[in-house]
Amino acid sequence: MSSEHSYSSASWVLLPSQRLLWWAGLVCVPLLAVAIAMAGSIAGLAALIGLMLIMLVLIADGMGCAALGKEMTLACKDDVMLARSQYGRIVLSLQQAPPVDLRAFLGLPPCLGCNEMWIRAAAPAPAPASAAAGDVTLCWALRPRRRGSWQAREVVLAMASPWSLWTLQRHYRPELTIRVLPDIRTVYKDCLLMQRRTMVGQARMRLLGRGREYEKLREYQPGDSFEDIHWKATAKHQRLITKEYQMERRQAVYVVVDASRLSGRPAEGGGTPESILERFIQAALGLLLTTDRVQDDCGLVVFTDRIRAFLPAKHGRDHVQRCRELLGAVEQSEDSPDFEEIGNELRTRIRQRALLVFLTNLDDPVLAADFTRQARLLSRQHIVMADMYRPAGAEPLFTTKVVEPAAVYHALAGHLRWRQLRSLMLTLRRDGVRLALLAPGPIAGQLSRQYLAIKQRQLV
Repeated sequence: MSSEHSYSSASWVLLPSQRLLWWAGLVCVPLLAVAIAMAGSIAGLAALIGLMLIMLVLIADGMGCAALGKEMTLACKDDVMLARSQYGRIVLSLQQAPPVDLRAFLGLPPCLGCNEMWIRAAAPAPAPASAAAGDVTLCWALRPRRRGSWQAREVVLAMASPWSLWTLQRHYRPELTIRVLPDIRTVYKDCLLMQRRTMVGQARMRLLGRGREYEKLREYQPGDSFEDIHWKATAKHQRLITKEYQMERRQAVYVVVDASRLSGRPAEGGGTPESILERFIQAALGLLLTTDRVQDDCGLVVFTDRIRAFLPAKHGRDHVQRCRELLGAVEQSEDSPDFEEIGNELRTRIRQRALLVFLTNLDDPVLAADFTRQARLLSRQHIVMADMYRPAGAEPLFTTKVVEPAAVYHALAGHLRWRQLRSLMLTLRRDGVRLALLAPGPIAGQLSRQYLAIKQRQLV
């Protein structure tokens, strides 16, 4: 939970206003020229007196300006959460603000999409009984374009002097953290709407096969399978006793996201240029929402050269929100994944049978061989499914029409990449691991569709 703190002014600067510059150019400079040119005359003396009066006015106005906002404090939350590509705002509060018009500046990086760094706040109106007197609210509208975490360490308040000849700037240094989380509305559009059209929840889902969760013992009935006979109970009661199972109502699903160097490559399709890691994060969030919707436990694993974050499988909106915050803080690394260490740690941490969904890149033959060895060991206890973003041009020959002769070589190269991935897919299938090539564009809906198919067949 984020808390709200108050900050006092760290420093202040007194600057000349535009009105003062105009007066200096139109009045002070001519008076100074007259005083120098007519030194010793009555006109020169009058010009010198006029300059002295103007200086007294400037000093008096500057002293009155320095006292403005001396007791004013800035109140803000330590943590502000926003959604990527969605409109949001940052709200700060000024306590004991003076009755003058003021402007405020908040230093933000350009990726947060704030069009107006300087905003104008009206003078504080008479406050109602529920608010403190002299409080002013400052609001910045923005639309973040990148996911991540940033610090806003400086707020500048500019207010005019009583005669508008000076501008007082007070600098505040709050510890304001701005966290941009993945966009959840796009995920709802790609995943949950598709789920609503096909199968709404587990209650209306047609489950194939039988359940795997033990319920009770009962007497043998004609038609029961011999593999369900409980032989110890049969020997004890001197009659055939069989085991009865029920459908599982809650299963564990782990999304394993690859944030290593290959995930930093740009992804094709989807309209907006993004990296493969951003598509993986959106797909992971969509799968987490889908598993929670069908009342399954969902967990999250993020790895680079080793496991960087691990959240055990749970259910509920609070747990999904924690997973979303963790995905919002994921950063792309330049390290290569060490699948041997990752596989050993997953086998140690995940004891219960679960569905492991790897979002990784296997177009590197060395990494693909390492993943194959570890997936073979993990598939003995868990259901392993791997999804990778289809490389550009990786498709069978003669899939698309080739017009130019130079395009033939690109088509042959794409066919070789597709053949290599096809061979890897068949090798993993023999070990019980499912590998899917995700089509370009948003992949959250594709991933959820695969999970629902596994859920329907009761493979976990």
